[in-house]
Amino acid sequence: MADRALAIKDLPIDKIDEKLVDRAVAELRQIVIGGGVELVIRVGDYLIENFYGGPDEVRSRRPYKAASLRRLAERAEEFGMTPGGVARAVPMAVQARQLGRPLALRLGIRQHRLLLPVEDVNEKKLLAEAAVDAGWSAEELRTKIPRLQKRHAGGRPKEPGLRVFLARAARTIVNIEVPQLRRGLDEIGAAERRHLRSQINAMRTMLNRAEKLLAS
Repeated sequence: MADRALAIKDLPIDKIDEKLVDRAVAELRQIVIGGGVELVIRVGDYLIENFYGGPDEVRSRRPYKAASLRRLAERAEEFGMTPGGVARAVPMAVQARQLGRPLALRLGIRQHRLLLPVEDVNEKKLLAEAAVDAGWSAEELRTKIPRLQKRHAGGRPKEPGLRVFLARAARTIVNIEVPQLRRGLDEIGAAERRHLRSQINAMRTMLNRAEKLLAS
């Protein structure tokens, strides 16, 4: 008899490890969902550079090659997408930059689509983080978005200064890796090093004050 691949039904009977299965479901879901989202984001990044001329032109909504972009959408099936998928790729790539790639890849396609109309970046990120932390489905996220917008319908309250400060600090610091900090280190002279250390001390002081304010 010819050899055949081992099927799941051929595996020996064993006690089900529910924790193992639960963990696998969560991790494989992340791989599958993240892979699909990453693919769309990569397409969007490609279009931003080749059809819009860069991120700034996306905001202006004046792509350099608009006719070519429409023609590309018409031929979307040739590279495994739909015209609508091509149209959404650029907004999703922009949104991924707003959210940060690690957070963006933890959302599903439908969740990304629901967040696209949310104009306020802080609200968008708040909803995305909540969806990931609480494990909201797309339908659950759909119910949360109008509630947040309704709460701000009478005029969006001024953003707390501490939140703005920490958000800006996090965007600057969190995405920097140690190898980037070491690049060109030998070119910094003694005088400049003293100046940079004073800047670090000033930032440390501000962060300590922020921490004390949150603890009060």
